[in-house]
Amino acid sequence: MYKKQLFSISFVLLTIFAVTVQANLLCNPGFEENGGYGGASADYWTDIGAAGCESWGDFSERGTGTWGMVIYTWGEGAGNATVYQDIPVRAGIDYVYSMWTKRDGGTLAGSYTMKVEWYAGATLLGETSRDVSDEISDVWTEVTLNVTSMDTADTARVMLIGTGVDKCGKFDDANFAPIIIAHSPSPADGADYVDPNADLIWSAGLYAASHNVYFGTDFNDVNEAEPIFLAGDVNTDGQVDLSDMSVLAGQWLTNPGASQPSADLNSDGIVNLLDFAVIVDDWMKNSAFKGEQTETNFEPGVMGINTTYYWRIDEVNGVDTWKGNVWSFTVSYDYEIRITASSSENESLIPENAIDMDMETRWSSEFSDSQWLEIDLRKTYEISA
Repeated sequence: MYKKQLFSISFVLLTIFAVTVQANLLCNPGFEENGGYGGASADYWTDIGAAGCESWGDFSERGTGTWGMVIYTWGEGAGNATVYQDIPVRAGIDYVYSMWTKRDGGTLAGSYTMKVEWYAGATLLGETSRDVSDEISDVWTEVTLNVTSMDTADTARVMLIGTGVDKCGKFDDANFAPIIIAHSPSPADGADYVDPNADLIWSAGLYAASHNVYFGTDFNDVNEAEPIFLAGDVNTDGQVDLSDMSVLAGQWLTNPGASQPSADLNSDGIVNLLDFAVIVDDWMKNSAFKGEQTETNFEPGVMGINTTYYWRIDEVNGVDTWKGNVWSFTVSYDYEIRITASSSENESLIPENAIDMDMETRWSSEFSDSQWLEIDLRKTYEISA
């Protein structure tokens, strides 16, 4: 729960500290101003509908203030209610809308929806919403909705809607702010059956000029990695292998000068056995840091089957860096989608056997002409003799 902040103050903070903080654009986000019993909504929040929305109840258990908000209906029957704020926004920017919520005893009835409507002046352009009813429980839980402002939008109506409500749901510490870290990963965090040829794609944070990419099979390595290459990583691709040795061979006993990449790893003006020794020391090692780039996609190459990978994107703008979350996914074949066949000889010789990496199994068709096996590689490849 936070004290109120005027719109003018909010935007001054956003301007001055844009590269260091993620400013909450909501006023009175913790419902502290005009808090207390009495049926009135908290300052800066507008409520409409038959049910009530008010700053109400002892919310000190949250540890961030005294008051919060509830949506309720007094008496029998169910009602609907909406509480909202109108916030000036920039067009085409990613925002996060979040709020803490908890069941206020008994059985929670009705549904609760987070919603953002986009306006250009008084014209409604569109909306984004999410039902969060199933996430409300007996413990405080943060619910979120990621949104992108529409191209000509100048105002966001940030809303919480209760429909068919006859019991109380508690809400506290709302937040609406531009997203400054990398987000919206593809593959999605925790995804299974990811294509071994998949690219990593994400949405950039608001202030990012470039992105530091971290990728590997160990969570701690990816989480703790710094933007530093291995000493023997001549071509700075995050691993020391034949490609680095090839650069060294091409520059052998020469001074590569300002050439990039340069195999003069000890900077003595000549590529020789001393540089070869550096590569040997790091031979076949991998670094979680894969480099800095301006694109919002990364090609990790062909990944191992039945392997879990971790990745992280740090957003960079000059001297400022915003560390990203560590995401994960597992590479494996989704048999139902990837492979089909004209027939199988019997129940043990099924098409899935053709790609299960087990040398003891196989697929076999019926004993007739025009049999086929089709594998969906999910990517276009050029095939040559």
